[in-house]
Amino acid sequence: MSVPASAATGKGDVAAPQAAAAASAAVSPGSAISRSEIITRAETWVAAAVPYSMDAYYGGYRTDCSGFVSMALRTNGSYWTGNLNEIGKPVAFTDLRPGDFMNYHNPADPNNGSHVVLFDKWVGAVGGDFWIYEQTKPHTLHRKWSQTSGRVLSNYKPMSYINVQDSAAGGVAAGDVTGDGYADVLGRRPDGTLWLYPNGGAGSSTAPYGPIQQVGVGWQSISTFRVADVTGDGKGDIVATRPDGALVLYVHGGDNSAPYSTGRVIGEGWAQFSQITAADVTGDGKADILAVSPDGILRLYAHGGDNNSPYSTGRVVGEGWAQFTQVTAADVTGDGKADIVAVSPDGVLRLYTHGGDNNTPYNLGTVIGSAWQQFDRVMATDVTDDGKADILATRPDGPLLLYTHGGDNNTPYNTGRQIGTGWNGLA
Repeated sequence: MSVPASAATGKGDVAAPQAAAAASAAVSPGSAISRSEIITRAETWVAAAVPYSMDAYYGGYRTDCSGFVSMALRTNGSYWTGNLNEIGKPVAFTDLRPGDFMNYHNPADPNNGSHVVLFDKWVGAVGGDFWIYEQTKPHTLHRKWSQTSGRVLSNYKPMSYINVQDSAAGGVAAGDVTGDGYADVLGRRPDGTLWLYPNGGAGSSTAPYGPIQQVGVGWQSISTFRVADVTGDGKGDIVATRPDGALVLYVHGGDNSAPYSTGRVIGEGWAQFSQITAADVTGDGKADILAVSPDGILRLYAHGGDNNSPYSTGRVVGEGWAQFTQVTAADVTGDGKADIVAVSPDGVLRLYTHGGDNNTPYNLGTVIGSAWQQFDRVMATDVTDDGKADILATRPDGPLLLYTHGGDNNTPYNTGRQIGTGWNGLA
């Protein structure tokens, strides 16, 4: 709840401890929120140049540094630097991702330097300079850490909001949009425009994506979106969640130049899930949904056959899935049923193959890779049209890499190759 130490007083400002303690009882975490929505919410205060004040409120949130972070995270009320740790999970500095925060609370002298900033993205290489959003005097700013002064980086504790909706795709989703068998990519820019990166096919294996085309606007209102064939027509539809928990289906209309028009709501209450992925788990040719809740429960929502209301009650098909930062489903083994590829915080890549029984499809996973924590997006999808899922992965500094399935299901992915740059511009 402070201004930076470089402010005119040379000290940070915090609310009186007794006031903060009283306020803490009235606040609580909000529902699941995507990283893109956190950044979008932060941008609203930058655009409005909200003045710094420890006493004023804007949009229901206190206009100091921790009130600003509370607003961006969409918590139920304003936290302060002394209790933000209650809704944050410690992460390594080099693992910071858009929407994480860096909190400094000085318990010995709360008025001296305590401050919190919202992490945006790395300027260049991971671990170097980075962009932040912060509420400071005279108003909300978006600037580089190197443009601040008088701060000791080691004082700040990197944290990830407990209800952040980490997903395998973020502002990028992969699947066969055009119906030619080769996975395309959909990307959302910060302005909410949706872009299609079509796969050029076998003749474009070294640089498969492009030329790009805009296929939508207003997608900043969507928390999560996935590409999968829900209707069984061979072309990827979009399954999306909104911040209010609505599940929305955008059916491919048949025209690859303008594939998606108005979506329709096909479910409610989906904000409860921290991760969602869509793929054909049951082998009927229509995409099902796998969802992970913050308690680690994995649920399967099988397509019921009716494209108007495809997903009803889910059933539990696993536990302990909160250990993974990314979960993505696709047919890795080529048997027509989706397997799961998952990444844990230590970078281990695991494959959970479908065992054949749709009631209990996934058992023990197999380690198939390491050092995957370097990627902010990992997406399993069939890029090469050989019937076995490859992996597309992006790094925070923008490169896109392709790991093609090598043919051996026990060690499917070896060295990846870079097939694009600038993918950090999608959110």
